Amino acid sequence: MSRRDQYLIVGAGPAGLAAARLMKERGHRFVQVDRNLGVGGIWNTNSKTPLYDSVRLITSREMSSFLGSPMPADFPDFPDRRQALGYLETYSEATGSLPDVRFGLGVSRVSPADRQQWRVTFDDGTVEIFDGVLMASGFNQTPYMPRRYTAFKGTVIHSSEYWTPYEFAGQRVLVVGCGNSAIDIAAECLSASATVDISIRRPRWWIPLYLDGIPSDLPDLASLDLNDPLCALKDQLRLRERLIGENEQFVTRGWRVPITLPMELPFVESPNLPTLLGDERGCIQGNVTAVEGSRVHFATGPSKEYDTLIVCSGYRDDIPYLDGSLKSWDSYILNIFNRRFAGLYALNNLHSNLGGFWTAEISAQLVVMLLDANATQERSGWDRVQEWASRPFDLRAGGQFGECPQHSPTVYGLRYIAAARDLALQLGGTLQVHPLWCWEGLQ
Repeated sequence: MSRRDQYLIVGAGPAGLAAARLMKERGHRFVQVDRNLGVGGIWNTNSKTPLYDSVRLITSREMSSFLGSPMPADFPDFPDRRQALGYLETYSEATGSLPDVRFGLGVSRVSPADRQQWRVTFDDGTVEIFDGVLMASGFNQTPYMPRRYTAFKGTVIHSSEYWTPYEFAGQRVLVVGCGNSAIDIAAECLSASATVDISIRRPRWWIPLYLDGIPSDLPDLASLDLNDPLCALKDQLRLRERLIGENEQFVTRGWRVPITLPMELPFVESPNLPTLLGDERGCIQGNVTAVEGSRVHFATGPSKEYDTLIVCSGYRDDIPYLDGSLKSWDSYILNIFNRRFAGLYALNNLHSNLGGFWTAEISAQLVVMLLDANATQERSGWDRVQEWASRPFDLRAGGQFGECPQHSPTVYGLRYIAAARDLALQLGGTLQVHPLWCWEGLQ
């Protein structure tokens, strides 16, 4: 690597591909590396990935595409992992990104060389200095495994190790968690296991993939006024009314309907919930309170013995190659720009009600706008971002959105787009968003 390669993009998944396209279009020199042997990030199941064989996108085909690059019309509404990877490979070829990626090379450490440059140590031991690092390696890298489950005497795996249900044939399986992967895995295991229980700590809203016959992630902006301070509250109240009946149908099977608004706590969108709760061999248990040998105790109901625990406890929002002081998401403006150091950028590290590959382009656009401002404007892009961040901006738009301790802050999608557009104007640019999110109230 020569010194003229001023910026480093870590990762060639959706965010890395979006960043590479924009960097190339704007003439910014960069090196791009990926530890895997091909593009796609976690969708590249030819490399080590936390995804399981049957996983599908839970954002619709229309909302998942990159800007200006729609998914093929013959894809189903919710593509599977092979189709998602094929789309990313086609996108990288069409944008000319593929030849610039150095595959099979990861990053082991990123630390400040000074307040303007970054020292990067690669897995092969080489060290290079860059003017900026665009971290597009994702945040599903460090599985979160509560300690209590290590006391279990049977088989214990994290969901990141799960591939198919057939290795658990005839077993008594307990799936711990109530995210999308937990529901998917529990429903799948019914096809092979003797019994499948799922431990749910607290009520969750289930949002079906379809509402009124159309994908539920297609935004309905006509009924919203973002200038209304109660915008988020009204939006959530409307959604709650639509979800009550969908969720109450499962109450007799142990599903608990939350008293909260849909986004006050993490919600679940797996289409497999009806499959799981429609089978008498699938049973909902309460929160796990203790593990003794092969016996698991719950907050409600009797204890039970199991052969296998599949723990779907998610991931820490941990970028392992960063020094500890750089990992706090409170230190990142819009979850993108490090407040203390210029040149450190986190791409697509966002928990929100937005989804799809195009959302990775939001952070990539803002970073490239900052680099453009650094190169062409009297006031640096860094100074403009710092000035913008000094003003209050409520990313939750009056909503109260739940947090998980291992996650970065959860934000309300509409308000996040509005904030990103406002910052883009501060940087002298115009943010491009999905056509279905193009609403004058967001300007």
